[in-house]
Amino acid sequence: MTNLLDIIMRERYMMRLFNYIVYKLDNREAKEWKDGNFFDYENAKERFGVKAGEWDEERDRIPLEYVRRVPKRLGGEQEEKNLKGDGLKAMDALYRDASFHFKYFVYHTIGKVDLLTTKLRRLKNVALHLCWEKKGRRSTLLPVNMHLKELLPATDEIVTAATNLNCKAAILDLANPKDCLAWSPADFDALHKMMSKLCGSNWILIVFAPQKQQKIVMRQLYNWDDVEVIPGTWKRYLVGTAVNKYGKLQANYKDTMAVVLHTEGGDLRKVTRIPKSEAELVELHVEEEKFKRCTAKHGGDEGNEREEYGRWERHPTRMQKLCSSFLHEDQGVLLIEKPHAGLVWELLRAGYHVFACDGSSKDISYLTKAIDILEKDARNNCPVERQKTTQRPDRDMYHKLGKKRNTMWDYLFQVQPKSLFENDYIVRKAMTQEAYGGYHKAHVGAFAMFVARCEQIRFAANQATLSYDEYNKIAKTTDAWNPIESDEETETSDLEIEERLREGTQSVPACSVPNENREEGHTKSGGASSPTRDVTDRASFVEQMQTDSPTPL
Repeated sequence: MTNLLDIIMRERYMMRLFNYIVYKLDNREAKEWKDGNFFDYENAKERFGVKAGEWDEERDRIPLEYVRRVPKRLGGEQEEKNLKGDGLKAMDALYRDASFHFKYFVYHTIGKVDLLTTKLRRLKNVALHLCWEKKGRRSTLLPVNMHLKELLPATDEIVTAATNLNCKAAILDLANPKDCLAWSPADFDALHKMMSKLCGSNWILIVFAPQKQQKIVMRQLYNWDDVEVIPGTWKRYLVGTAVNKYGKLQANYKDTMAVVLHTEGGDLRKVTRIPKSEAELVELHVEEEKFKRCTAKHGGDEGNEREEYGRWERHPTRMQKLCSSFLHEDQGVLLIEKPHAGLVWELLRAGYHVFACDGSSKDISYLTKAIDILEKDARNNCPVERQKTTQRPDRDMYHKLGKKRNTMWDYLFQVQPKSLFENDYIVRKAMTQEAYGGYHKAHVGAFAMFVARCEQIRFAANQATLSYDEYNKIAKTTDAWNPIESDEETETSDLEIEERLREGTQSVPACSVPNENREEGHTKSGGASSPTRDVTDRASFVEQMQTDSPTPL
């Protein structure tokens, strides 16, 4: 009976997410998430060709902790009103925490895998690059919201990210008994393969496990070929919650620690550092002392002293020292499941790159906020650089404009023209086309298409503002529109149309040659007229448009 109940709960979970993904990809409105628009398993087989064998295999891979919070029924009044865990808000959270292998199964079934892999290609765009000016170091943090067992297959995007960070070590913390018991021998075999994919032939793996599961974990590690396993212990320092007349009681928790070394040819010198003094010798039996823990205020919640990680947080300085026994500067560390902000900060300060992987979107958000707050502290003197989105010619102008998008709308329609043929509107439209025709390496006609869609929103739909939903309704009719695309980086929201036109007129030669502007836009000269005449004509044209238009430029 228990197995049958588990199957029912898992399939209920799968059908909810299947409906949600299709709903999102169809770009439907919020009011359409209701009875009449949902489909069941039989409909999924007919519509998408779901195969029973693949469905059952995928069902058995879903952890039970994911499915217990799913409501029994999809639909009804509670679904429309977002009550008791139902509705779109609850589904958004459910989708964020869903395993990658199930998302891949759904996207592959409906033939939209490219849209899912687009999300993974954004990994490099969320990286934080820290510059330690006094120390002359650069370190990178790449936070990824992905469950541990989603990481084990080591997809191409993950391998590329780990290779770029020069990852040579990983820390796997299974101190929570529930986490440890969930690991099977097949998972440990997959972990060994993953380490070789992400870190090459020479790597270090540090594993923490509860004392009660010590034999199970150590047996799996000793079964690996071509590795050296060094056992150790880690004694955590905790302050008990029970309070008596003497104050808070101190409690110690000891975990099993294993350092796994894998080298090509068995030369351990490839994965260790020669200590300069006795103080730098590898400490295999660590006993923590009291340290400052991460609290909610470190993530931006002012005045909140609640501990963010509780008793699972380890002494960050001692952990960093352990890593320094094996890693050289400019190498990367893969933190699996427990990338605590204190440890991440200490590793970044030491000049290491950090690949932080956590299945909790809440913890990843806290981590990035905490690092942002720390880098802004003048005492640290480490400005952060974020990777900019690549300027692709095929990206829609809606995403290319970025911060300038709403400003462009206001400029075109701020005086509320009643038709497409008003003189002032035609002038402003011509000027924007001249200034932004080739913005960010856009294809010919991309800006004109953007304006045409805006006109449809303004004049046909009678909308006063530009919204994603309205633009999406129109743009999704073309195959080139990607609903999960990223905005390109823009320095400011200012349009600077007059400056762009003048830059174009001053740099355009006699022949028709593109001119790159400050943000990689370009304008084209018309015909083969002389430079003097072309500049004069364009300047007078700009002055004429300024005179005719009541809108200040």
